[in-house]
Amino acid sequence: MAHLSLFSDAWQAESKRLFLATYCQKTTSAN
Repeated sequence: MAHLSLFSDAWQAESKRLFLATYCQKTTSAN
């Protein structure tokens, strides 16, 4: 199950990065 844990970590990091990217886009376009 180690590979599943690694995949979960990678998915969390990717989703966090995507969330931050869209969040920054929204804030910059709002200004």
